Amino acid sequence: MAILLDKFEETGMAAVSVTEQVLRAVLRNREFGYDILQLLLKERPADVHINTEELREMMAHYPSKVNGRAIELFLEARHADFDMDEQFIAIFAGYGNDTEMRTLLSKLSDEKFLTEYILSKAASNEGPTAASRILGSHRVEVMEALLDEVGPNFPLDITLMSLLLSNWANAAKILNMLLHRQQAGFIVTYEILYKAACCQDRDVFEILINNGGLRIPITEDIMIRALRPTTRKGNLALFLLDLTEKSQIHPPFITDKVLLIALRDSEPDTLRAILQRRPITQVSNNMFVASCVNLSPEVLLLLLKLSHQELPVREMMQALKSRFDVNGEETTAILQGLLNETTFEIDQEHLEMFADRPRTLEFLLQRRPSLCITEQVVFKAAERDDALQILLDGRMEDIPMSEDAIVSIAKSR
Repeated sequence: MAILLDKFEETGMAAVSVTEQVLRAVLRNREFGYDILQLLLKERPADVHINTEELREMMAHYPSKVNGRAIELFLEARHADFDMDEQFIAIFAGYGNDTEMRTLLSKLSDEKFLTEYILSKAASNEGPTAASRILGSHRVEVMEALLDEVGPNFPLDITLMSLLLSNWANAAKILNMLLHRQQAGFIVTYEILYKAACCQDRDVFEILINNGGLRIPITEDIMIRALRPTTRKGNLALFLLDLTEKSQIHPPFITDKVLLIALRDSEPDTLRAILQRRPITQVSNNMFVASCVNLSPEVLLLLLKLSHQELPVREMMQALKSRFDVNGEETTAILQGLLNETTFEIDQEHLEMFADRPRTLEFLLQRRPSLCITEQVVFKAAERDDALQILLDGRMEDIPMSEDAIVSIAKSR
């Protein structure tokens, strides 16, 4: 590069012009961009210029490809070239790192540009996924750089607090930083607590609960969010139940909808804890059906021990039939549980429903050897080679010798 810069034609003009295109390439050179820019500033200082829109576009669309040190050097040397309005500063707040941000802030002549909008850009990270991973670690430092400028009396509002929680990877760090600084406006509202439950990070939720959230009612919506299976760093629903037992929060709203979500999305231990700590008057039919939809024998046994009306057996069997249970192990466990705990009994319809599930078919034939082997049983068993083999081994002499039955067996073999 130095050789090219030194080379002149007979006219005395430089062989290589330092255009904005060259500067864009330099700033995107993550390995050598800083060194090349130093050289350009030394050898061709008059040519080193780029307009505000070019730099803004580069930061907004290619943040993960920009050389941070080169950008910092460029701002230091050419800050007078830029129209440092709110939008320009917001670009750096949203995509730059802390050193770039501090360099930019040091060049501001008027702090009026340090607005809530700029803080919101620092709180969120609107870059593409790759850029988010690269720049995410700088969110706390960038926020801190901005807050150093505006001071602890700059008020946060609900919108900004909500954006902080959207950046879940760093939300706990940023919240702790705000508390440490005693930043004005750190108020936990229902909306903020609900947003934290949506983020499903127990650390974030605990910070908010312990700093103003204890007085906020835990509604059905918050409980449903707390039950989602992706909760990080601990079970949020159990944490809320622990706080309830200690009388630190108002008892959560445990509705039938909450229980159905817990049954569908949570571990059996979570549902068990909810039912033990917040007993319900009676198990609904929907919950029994849901336990079959989820192929959850453990949950079904738990529900059967609680107060309930007559079981919706037909709906439960239809729910079992609709689920894919390759070998029938869960189906068999559910049927076994019903037989052991209730007056439920196997009949012909159940055999025809589940003949394609090997373990279930084997169990049904052992439990009720007197059940008739109909064409429907043969057709269903013929859908699976291993199920058909169990039927042939156990009840060969009882298989109807109709043309349709023989054809279905022949096609399966």
